[in-house]
Amino acid sequence: LLATGERSGELVTALERGADHLEQDARIRLQLFNSLVYPTVIVAIALAIFAGLTIFVVPKFADALQKAGHVEIPFGAQLMLDLSQWIDRFGIHALTVTAVVLVVVFAGYRLGLIKNFVDRLVFKIPFVGTNILNASMAHMGWTMSVLLQSGQSLLESLEFLARNTGNRVISDSFRKARDEILEGNNLAHSLDQPEIPLLVRNMCVVGERSGQLESAVRGLGEHFQRESSRRLKTTIAVMEPVMTLSVAGLVAFIYISFFKALMLVNTAI
Repeated sequence: LLATGERSGELVTALERGADHLEQDARIRLQLFNSLVYPTVIVAIALAIFAGLTIFVVPKFADALQKAGHVEIPFGAQLMLDLSQWIDRFGIHALTVTAVVLVVVFAGYRLGLIKNFVDRLVFKIPFVGTNILNASMAHMGWTMSVLLQSGQSLLESLEFLARNTGNRVISDSFRKARDEILEGNNLAHSLDQPEIPLLVRNMCVVGERSGQLESAVRGLGEHFQRESSRRLKTTIAVMEPVMTLSVAGLVAFIYISFFKALMLVNTAI
């Protein structure tokens, strides 16, 4: 943007467009980050509760249940006892292996060795893949609009998007679109790919035919930003009761299983 602004004599305008773009990009990233906070906290609490019950609570009931050897232990209680014993024997080893695997995966992702595989896997996850797609399309709309208005060509804009889009699936789509344009195709035809929504291609057709491509892609950015916000709110609204019920169900399963076992022990005594 700075180079284009200096060449065209519109440096102030280029800086203003860059500032607007950075604000929109930061807003999209903040929405994605905020959408992950609540689920992460709930999952962490659920795992902490499960680990605490399995490591500290279950063993206290184990002696009483094992002393009543002639009492048939319910399936749920027996399952928790077996799991508790497994954690006591192999828990440290399992944590060590898990930590090593996570470090290797993180390092491989950061170095780009498995980034393509991980990005494609994440892109196929329900809700998550859709949110990534909407955020990427919003980023595409704002970025391409700013670059085109600043005098950049379609090739330069798509090359920039291919280099600066986080998800490899979307990045590869922009790179293929750039190659299609090099072969003489228009933007709408170049974006005719499975990962690109039909709305994007249709709006590009309208923009190219009307000569208002910058306005069309900016409108796409606004639309997908609203859609991303709406879907993120919907996802969070669905996750809240589901995760709350999951945690409550986990705790209830453990307590009910051992309550039944203790009642059988008392009856036997």
